[in-house]
This record gives sequence, C-alpha cells and structure tokens, in this order.
Amino acid sequence: AGVNMLENGPEAALDSGALGRGRLISIEHNAEDSTVPGDQMDKLLLIFGKHPEAYDVVEMLYESMHCGSSNHAVAHIAMPEQYRSRLCRFWNRVFNGTSLCESAALPSLVDLQPGSQVI
Repeated sequence: AGVNMLENGPEAALDSGALGRGRLISIEHNAEDSTVPGDQMDKLLLIFGKHPEAYDVVEMLYESMHCGSSNHAVAHIAMPEQYRSRLCRFWNRVFNGTSLCESAALPSLVDLQPGSQVI
C-alpha cells in the first residue's frame, strides 16, 4: 500500500523520548538467546540513557538459560516463580498498586535447577 513500515520503527520512536515522561522500564535478555542478539539490550539501554527524563530503567535481568533446546523466551518456563515475582513487583510499581506478589494465596511454582530438563 506504499507505506514504509520501517519509517517509524521502535528505535526511532524510543529515541525521540516522546513516548515517555518518567516511564518505568524493565528489560531482560538471555545471554544464550540465538534469536535476539545481546546488543539489542545494549542499544535500548543507550537510548534510555540519552533520555533520563523520559525513561527510568528500574529493573534489568541478564541471565544465561535454556529450556531443552530452546533459548528464546524461556524465563517464564525455566524460572516461573522468579519471573512471576519480577513481573508482579514491576507492574505493581507501574500502577502504584498494593502488592499481592508474595501472597500465600498464589500457587507455588518450581524454578528449574541448572541442567534440568523439561519434558
């Protein structure tokens, strides 16, 4: 349809600083990820660092993990308890909510130990 899909890509939009004013950011990357290169996290951090009035990186996770032969988007599988807790704390902070993150009402999830396999 004649529209340049890359004209206003995420990098340009984020780098303008216009998307945020004190926007809280949580970012994570898996060092073993063969789908998304590690320098993508570095590029985002550089952009956020150029606009401290717009973005506040409040949480970073740089892990090395895999689940079987998968190494992309596996944190929720490999460490579900930690993943849920991080998400809960972050979104409670974003929305100024009251935290139920450590509630005994939540089901217990088991994080995989290094070398474990998911069948």
